[in-house]
Amino acid sequence: MVLTSVLGIFFLGCGMSTTLPTGSEEISLKADRSSLDDLRKEVPEEKRRENDELALILQVMNAKDKKPHEIREKFSSIMRKKRDEFYRSQRRTREDFTRRERDERDKFGKEQKETSDRFYRHKPSSEERRNFSQDHSSRQQKYYSDSRERRQAFEEEMRSKEKDFSALLSEKNKEFEEHFKEYQKYYREKMDLEAAKKTSSQNENSEVPAERLESGK
Repeated sequence: MVLTSVLGIFFLGCGMSTTLPTGSEEISLKADRSSLDDLRKEVPEEKRRENDELALILQVMNAKDKKPHEIREKFSSIMRKKRDEFYRSQRRTREDFTRRERDERDKFGKEQKETSDRFYRHKPSSEERRNFSQDHSSRQQKYYSDSRERRQAFEEEMRSKEKDFSALLSEKNKEFEEHFKEYQKYYREKMDLEAAKKTSSQNENSEVPAERLESGK
C-alpha cells in the first residue's frame, strides 16, 4: 500500500486533486524529475526504485516538494474535516429522528384524545367505559413500548456508526504514520543529495588548476 491509498479516501471533496498534472505542469515535473535522477546516480538500484515509487506518489499528490510537516498538517486537516463532517451528519440524523419522534407522539396523543372525545360524547355505559379504558390504555402502552424500541435501535445504530468511524480513523492514522516514515526518509535523502551536489559544485569552483598555478610563477 502506498501513501496515496492512505490519503485517497479523504481527498474526495476536500479540494486536493489526486490526478496527474498536464501541460506546462507536466513539463515542469519532468524537468524536476530529471534533476532529481541526476542527484541519485550514486544511490543503489534498490533504493532508487523505492525512491522512484515515492516520487511518483508525490507527483500524483501534487506535493513532491512539500516538507514532511506540511504533509502531516495536510493529513491532519483532512482528518479534522472528515471528523467534523461525520459528527455534523450524526447530529443532523439525531435531530431529524427526534423531530419525527416528537411529531409522531403528538399525532398519537391527538388521535387518542379525539377517539376518547367521540366515545364519551355518546354517554357509554359503565361496562363500555371499562372496556374502552382498557383498550385505550393498551394502545398507549403499545405505542410507547414500540417508541422505546425504535429509540433504542436508533441509538444502537448511531453508536455502531461512531465505533466504525473511529476504527476507520485509527486505521488510517496508523497507515499514514507507517508511510509517513517512508516519506520522511525520502525527503531527508533528497535534501542530503541536493546538499552534497551543492557542496561539490562549490568545491569545484574554488579549485585552481595546477597548470594555472605554474604559469603564474
